Amino acid sequence: MRVTHTARTIVLGILMMLGALTSVGSAAASGSQRIGGRVVDDAGQPVAGAHVELWIRGNDPSGRDRLSRNTSTKTDKDGNWSLEGVAKDDAKVNVGVWDYHHSNGEYYEMKEMPAAQLRDGTFTVTLARGQEIQCVVLKDDGTPLVGAKVKFGGTFASNTVPAQLTDHDGRVVYVAKTGESVVLTAMARGYAPELTQFVMGTDKRDVSMKLQKSTPLVGRVVDSDGKPVPDAWIYPDTWRGVRPFEERIQANGKGEFVWNDPPMDDVLCDVDATGSGFIRLQNVRMSVADPETVVTVQRALQVTGTVVDADTNQPIESFRIIRGLAFGKDQPVNWQRQQPDKGRGGKFMVAEKWAYPFYAVRIEADGYLPADSRLYTADEKKVVLEMKLKKGQPIAAVVFLPDGKPAAGAKVWLLEAGENLQISNGRETYNRELPQATAGADGRCTFPPCAGMFKIVALNDAGYAELDSAGFSKSNEVHLVAWGQIHGKLMKGSKPWPDQKISVQILNPQIQRAGDFRMQPRVFQQIQATTDVAGMFNLDRVPPGAIQIGRYVEQRIGNMRWGANSQSEKIDIAAGQSIDVTIGGQGQPVEGKIALPAALESRHDWIWGMHNTIREKGNAMPAGGVARIFYRIATTAPTSMSFNQLFLRSYVLEIGADGKFRVDDVLPGKYVLSVNAIS
Repeated sequence: MRVTHTARTIVLGILMMLGALTSVGSAAASGSQRIGGRVVDDAGQPVAGAHVELWIRGNDPSGRDRLSRNTSTKTDKDGNWSLEGVAKDDAKVNVGVWDYHHSNGEYYEMKEMPAAQLRDGTFTVTLARGQEIQCVVLKDDGTPLVGAKVKFGGTFASNTVPAQLTDHDGRVVYVAKTGESVVLTAMARGYAPELTQFVMGTDKRDVSMKLQKSTPLVGRVVDSDGKPVPDAWIYPDTWRGVRPFEERIQANGKGEFVWNDPPMDDVLCDVDATGSGFIRLQNVRMSVADPETVVTVQRALQVTGTVVDADTNQPIESFRIIRGLAFGKDQPVNWQRQQPDKGRGGKFMVAEKWAYPFYAVRIEADGYLPADSRLYTADEKKVVLEMKLKKGQPIAAVVFLPDGKPAAGAKVWLLEAGENLQISNGRETYNRELPQATAGADGRCTFPPCAGMFKIVALNDAGYAELDSAGFSKSNEVHLVAWGQIHGKLMKGSKPWPDQKISVQILNPQIQRAGDFRMQPRVFQQIQATTDVAGMFNLDRVPPGAIQIGRYVEQRIGNMRWGANSQSEKIDIAAGQSIDVTIGGQGQPVEGKIALPAALESRHDWIWGMHNTIREKGNAMPAGGVARIFYRIATTAPTSMSFNQLFLRSYVLEIGADGKFRVDDVLPGKYVLSVNAIS
């Protein structure tokens, strides 16, 4: 789980509660107990001194989740840790572990665990070993820079490893796994920051960064008439494709601001003057090369309107205002349902203070179909709307178990055109903006009226179902289909492959054939597991149908993240079927080395890129694109084959800094090797 607190927004709801964090002290509450666990490396050895981060949540009086406290501790010499004072058995605890002597990645995972499962202390987190990165930070005269801050990773998030300070030799040490993308940023007061990016090879790596004396970046924030806008905030955000900054600069009462230690090249910044009634700007380019940076902000967009009954033309007394945003005229509108505004007396007014390409408003009222406005932009300054609502009937569905009985307690969602729902391992869901219901004892559930195409999605322990609006027009019954189960083993040659991520991809031919699928209701299934010490894995909630399963390889470069299955197999799984599968362990290893042209060998401002491996044979690489190395079967399939039948096996290559690579368990066939790099 990635938990990112950026200058733009707070991505996960758990962090939205951090601002309201309530300290509860260290005293154990009545009925509190001890929780604990263990930290080992990928060889099973205990890790002493590892940092354990804990976010503890309970229920408030209304029954909603709330963050009670966050705290941290360290492991002892045997790799064990414990914490007193977790009050309730139903409390949830997010546990994250990091250690400077192990590979932590771009950020450390915060695993959510019921506190009851942490009582016996057997919960174990595994840290990966890797190769050392010896980083030295130098002044412009070549002498060590003591006390410089060196940050690992290209993302600013609350669960990234804290930056280290250089010692008397200007040195810090990090650890990364072979094939891992590494971003190191060095910063110090009075100096311009510097960064380096590379893919970790198989051996220890020495890195040196020389910092130059900084030149302040000076600027002003003004309105469209050139008048100063006081107290705006400047958030440095993206630099060379990464987001390493935590610094915040506030303009004074005259709109003037100074960033003392900016980079020597361009930075994209956010400018927030919403407190003074202006739209927050994103991706404003700033550079020390400019004598003065002048940022012009627009007044917040004022949207007013009336809401009437389409038949009687009478004002509707009570209604809900749902804000919408879109990134293009042909893009779906993202409706922000979490915090609707309330309207009364047939009139409304809203102000848009965030910069987006397009805005819209949806009006909802009980007993009516929703009414959507046209798309409008901030350049219009003032928008006046007339919203006429037509009477409509709620969407009432009945959910049944695979055995035909009512599916009491099943979770049900309604997706409209252009909306999507992500389901993780048949349990967690990620889209809090969607309407959600729980089936009653009779399996019934109800949603507000819907004017266009929609899809109903339902699941519980017994099974899963989707029903689109065309099917709903014939019957409002939603029949769950029993989950499939996959029990498997991952092999690397003749040996089990532990601590590897296994991923399932649903092969869906309909979404491939359906024109502009972005405007359809879509469901994304994220089905993953991690192999144990014996290479075994279990997936107990797999939707029936054609799937691709393989070892999931993920790589990040700056803000970009890419992943694909390797050593894949295609499986057709039936409802309620349990399948045993072995991935890898066949074929033969392929080793090689990428020969670099002389012009590239002498340069140090590039890294191996990344690429999506599902591209068909013969398709050209995008000009200036970012690519990853991969193998793919080159056998031509008949044009009459469906998407489900067309299966291209892929092997993701992870290249070391020296250009060497090795791919295990490659099956016989013809392959295309594609390589790219970025600077």
